[in-house]
Amino acid sequence: MAGQEFYLSVPHSESETSHKRMVLTETRYSPSMTAPSVLSHWSSGQYALGLRHYEALRSPSPVDERWAGYCHLALGQIFEARLCLNRAAHQGLTSARIGLAQLHMLEGQFSLAAEVLGRVDHAELDGLDWILLHRAQGTLAHHHGRLVEATEHLERAWNAAHSLIHLPGVVCAVAHHLAGLYAIRGRDQRAAPYLHYALKHDHTARRPYLLGLQALTAAYQGEYAQAHRYIRAAIKLVDSFPSAYPTLQYELGVISRLCGTLSEARRAFEQASILAGEMGDLETQWYAELGLMSLDLEEGRRREASQHLAQLRQLGATEVMQAHLTLRCEALRTTSDPAALTEVATFFQTREYLREASWAWLRAAEAYFQHEDGPGAAHCLSEVAALVYILGSVASLQTELRTLPLTAAHLSAGQGPDTLNALMGALPSALEVARPLYLSTLGPPRLLQGIQEIKPVMRRSLELLCFLLDHPNTSLRTIQTKFFPDTPPRQAKSYFHQVRDDLKRVAGLEIAYCLATKTYAVQLDSIALTWDVQHLRAALQAAEDNYDDDLKALLEYAPSPFLEGADGLWATEERTHLTNRLLRLGFSRLGPWFTQGKFDQCLSLASHLQQLDPFNDALNEFLIRATLKVNGFHAGRSMIRELRETYQRELALEPSFLTRLDQQLNYN
Repeated sequence: MAGQEFYLSVPHSESETSHKRMVLTETRYSPSMTAPSVLSHWSSGQYALGLRHYEALRSPSPVDERWAGYCHLALGQIFEARLCLNRAAHQGLTSARIGLAQLHMLEGQFSLAAEVLGRVDHAELDGLDWILLHRAQGTLAHHHGRLVEATEHLERAWNAAHSLIHLPGVVCAVAHHLAGLYAIRGRDQRAAPYLHYALKHDHTARRPYLLGLQALTAAYQGEYAQAHRYIRAAIKLVDSFPSAYPTLQYELGVISRLCGTLSEARRAFEQASILAGEMGDLETQWYAELGLMSLDLEEGRRREASQHLAQLRQLGATEVMQAHLTLRCEALRTTSDPAALTEVATFFQTREYLREASWAWLRAAEAYFQHEDGPGAAHCLSEVAALVYILGSVASLQTELRTLPLTAAHLSAGQGPDTLNALMGALPSALEVARPLYLSTLGPPRLLQGIQEIKPVMRRSLELLCFLLDHPNTSLRTIQTKFFPDTPPRQAKSYFHQVRDDLKRVAGLEIAYCLATKTYAVQLDSIALTWDVQHLRAALQAAEDNYDDDLKALLEYAPSPFLEGADGLWATEERTHLTNRLLRLGFSRLGPWFTQGKFDQCLSLASHLQQLDPFNDALNEFLIRATLKVNGFHAGRSMIRELRETYQRELALEPSFLTRLDQQLNYN
């Protein structure tokens, strides 16, 4: 995933199904016990029926309480599950503590889960309980990044589970968990038989998660059509299992990013983050935010990436999460630290996060190339080659290579290790996906390819690039009139062609000349261009078409003037046009919002717009009135004083509206 970023989450009902700790009854469960019970209903996935059976009991036993707790868990009813499991444990059923530990892990309380598991009396456990205990211990080890230990616990559970063929739900849960662990370790071939077993024998509640896992493993093997088919099939089941939706949206984000459809990936990660947060699934929320940060880095949105980084730190992090953060923080730096990246790669590799290790070694190679250390880069690429041999595909390297121009060029030229060169040749799409190019023109203009800023030599190169993006197929005469009206034609033509040569330094970008029409246009080859002004115009259009739009998307762009510092005729006209359009839209909302008592929204909107037009009297009056409503008398009085000083300092005048408002405040 974002990096990551294969993360098999065990959120909500997936945890509630794939982490079931089926426990023995006081009399011990045996194959001959065929009478319907809360346990048998739970084991067959009939959770609501199990609860109806429980509620019909006159005096439920501790065993009934325990299994009713599991049924509540499967339905996402955490509070009721806690009550039932606690009652069972307090009545002396020690195995109920396994279920309580599972509940604590679902809520992110892993220290408490370990403490509860430590109080389980092993002398009272029998075969089924031992299976469930191994699964719980495996889940705990997984959380702490000890994947080999977690796999060993689950292999023990799997070996013992075959004695419980009369409880297929337990066997499927173990198979699902094992498949997930092997997939996280990057060992998809080891995961496959367990995944196939679970898909063949599962009960319905687990199926969306199994299909999601199948989709991810297919995507990491480069089977994108299969991956999309599996994830679509999983999402179709979400109406019956809504708690699966955050996980499936996260997985859709990972798959979309691998395929290079970044806008779809962003939508999916955003949905996953929001829904996981609402459901209290902090781990899935964390990785979804990491996915968004990685997309921002890939698209050159460094400010947004920094904002996601701050949010990730607030959510907290395990050792493994912290390693992911270090990997992405290095990507934020202009020149990465090869030693730091080598340390991260070694951490992932020793913990058996092989995919993440390959990404870290790739980034370390790029850092060595940046420092012109060929042997260091060669060592890193040899580590990547060894890992790719285990992973079985280079498909998972695509997301990293799109932001590593030096390493990608090295591998494209066939200069990597032989095994890696051969695999790259088998999957050309790994290096042929369109390279992201981000044109930032709200504020000081910048051009970024991946996360690398490209600084044009010619002062007006980006201004001309913007103009030709807006006005393709433009003649040289029009360009001369718009940009060089006072310059001799020969000199203007020479300058324009210097700009063309300057922009050619961006791989895949050219100002092309059409002989038939005698015009110029921007031509992109294997480039995915993102231009912030296009997003601003789209947000403006959406707000103009929909009065109920809250303008949040618009306000992300509002404070920054177009092509700040550019003084050409076209740039000035376009800047004025965008500013006036924003102001018109803003005033169309401020009056009605103020009347409706939406003072917080008025204050936010007026504050943003004031940065575009600081001496607009009507706007400043709205700002003062909204400040009075939201922050009170003293804040309003202070704003009047600050504005009076600004007007006097910059314009040597005091506008009448300030005098009038000041008098009204004194009177009141």
